[in-house]
Amino acid sequence: KLKACKDVIYEISEQLLDSNDVVLDFGFWTKEERNYIKNLFKNRNVVLVYMKLDDEKIFSQITNRNNNLKDNEYYMDRPTFDFLSGKFEEPTEEENPILYKDEKQLIELIKGNK
Repeated sequence: KLKACKDVIYEISEQLLDSNDVVLDFGFWTKEERNYIKNLFKNRNVVLVYMKLDDEKIFSQITNRNNNLKDNEYYMDRPTFDFLSGKFEEPTEEENPILYKDEKQLIELIKGNK
């Protein structure tokens, strides 16, 4: 079902790209996933933005969220976080990621890549 949903999102994104920028925020945890998107939108300007945070900062944010869960939100314990974090493939230099520092920098970088 996830693939079918993503296919619909990608199809709509392709249509929107004629007159808008589109941000796909799925995580793209593996190089394979990132390459798939670049190939899918090969006639478009695909920009990979990567916010690099250390695991302690990320888990601190998760702990804050855990302490204020709302309906339909899930609790994540440290072992689950460590397991999932180990599955992430950090972007390589050859993927040419933009390291995210702040929103102003991001907007300037994206505008400069058009």
